[in-house]
Amino acid sequence: MKYRKLELIFLVVSLIAVLFSIIVSVLQKAQFSEILGQALFVPVLFIALHYGRQPGFLAATGGALIYLIAKAQEFNSLSLSTVDGQFVIGRAALFGLIGIFGSELAIRTKYLIARLSGTEQIDDQTHLYSQNYLQKLITRAFHEYNRHARPFSILFITLDWPGLLDSATREKAVSQIATFIRSNVRLIDEVGYLSDNCFCMVLPDTTSLAAQLVFMRLEKAYKSDDSQLLTATLSERILSMPENEPEIKAMLPDRDIAKFIA
Repeated sequence: MKYRKLELIFLVVSLIAVLFSIIVSVLQKAQFSEILGQALFVPVLFIALHYGRQPGFLAATGGALIYLIAKAQEFNSLSLSTVDGQFVIGRAALFGLIGIFGSELAIRTKYLIARLSGTEQIDDQTHLYSQNYLQKLITRAFHEYNRHARPFSILFITLDWPGLLDSATREKAVSQIATFIRSNVRLIDEVGYLSDNCFCMVLPDTTSLAAQLVFMRLEKAYKSDDSQLLTATLSERILSMPENEPEIKAMLPDRDIAKFIA
């Protein structure tokens, strides 16, 4: 299942639940702040599912502040020890749970579905997409470009190790770097691991310039990480459609190219 479909399912279910809750609140003549608080769950969840944990946390913080400001307008005084005060705290905390754990749940569900779909779709070392599955994702992105002119980029990140490093330490570091990359990209971006210490990311709706910005942001966050295992130097190579169409075509199986030409 494509992540876009999974994201859409989460959003539709949440939207239905929120709409039902809002209708009930309106019928019961609830305060405006409560209706607003319920409605804000949808954009917070969307940002968490679409952009990942950190943007989700920022959206949750913003949503909680908007709710608290609206709530404060309806009370001359509000004690945290009262039932109303505790309810407000609980509602604000719920924003945080949705913003942080919503994206984390989506990440785990995304790769779990891939693992359950076939043994060759997930790399055992990094728990990211395998080389074979990445080829399918690139084929799919190429197909969408030919049908709808949707640009995409492929970002290769190679690890350059300093000096002599034993294989066990490298394997442990590769796994940690895989977790780091997965946690610092949008959830719609597909991340996989190739052989020879190289990660591959398929970035939908991303130009070559935007892909370069993605790498620069990742590299900056990587260098600021204090973990002792993150000792490798990162280098990048970017292929984008339509600028690098010949190189991307060469990555696809001949039978898939024939489908596009037919």
